[in-house]
Amino acid sequence: MDLIPVDIEEFFHYLKDKNKPVMEIELIRYFTGDYSRQGEEALFRVHFSIYHALYRLKTSAGKKGYYLHLDPMRVALVMAPDGQCAHYLPEKGEFCKKSANGTGYCTAHGFSRHDESFPTYDPLQEFYLNPDNISFGNTHILKRIMNGILIYSFRKGDIEEALVLFDLVRPDKKRIQKRYRELARKHHPDGPGGSASEMKKLNHAYNILKEVFVL
Repeated sequence: MDLIPVDIEEFFHYLKDKNKPVMEIELIRYFTGDYSRQGEEALFRVHFSIYHALYRLKTSAGKKGYYLHLDPMRVALVMAPDGQCAHYLPEKGEFCKKSANGTGYCTAHGFSRHDESFPTYDPLQEFYLNPDNISFGNTHILKRIMNGILIYSFRKGDIEEALVLFDLVRPDKKRIQKRYRELARKHHPDGPGGSASEMKKLNHAYNILKEVFVL
C-alpha cells in the first residue's frame, strides 16, 4: 500500500485561505476525492496519507511562524502569537492570549511544558511520519490503532499526565506493561509503603495508556 501524493505547499495555502478550522473529511474530499464507499483499508490509506502530509506541513509551517493544530474534528493553520501565550484553545479557535512568561506560555499553561520529566514528543507525529506504517491498513489491529489515535487526540492532557506518572518518554506496549508491574509492586496497598489511592491512580493511568499504545 503506497501513500497518496499530497503537495504540502498546496495544503499550506488551502488551510491559510480557509482561515478557520476544517474537518478531516473536507481535506479528504478536496485532496483525494470521495473514498467513503471503498472500505476500511482504502479509507485508512487516505487518512494516513493526509496526516503524513499534515505532520510534514506542521514542521515547515512552524518555520514560517504558523501553528498547525491537528485533531480529527479540527485542523487549523493559525499565525503563532508574538509575546502572548502559545497555548491553543481548539474550541475557541484561538490562543490563550495572556502575557507569555519568557517561555512562550503564560504561568497557567507553561509550568509543565518545561519540566524535564514532561514528554517532549508527539507519538502521533512519529506514527504518521513513518511511511511504512501505512501497511497497518492491511492488518487486524487497524481498528485498535485508529481507536488509540482518536483517544490520544481528545485526551492528550490525560495521556501526557499518565506518561509522567509512568516516567516514560518514548512509550510502547512492552515498556508500559513493564513499568506498570514495577509501579504496582511499589504502590500495592498490601505491600510495605503501599497506598490504595496511588494504586487507583496508577490503574487509571494504565488503562488510558493501554488504549492508545497498542503496538
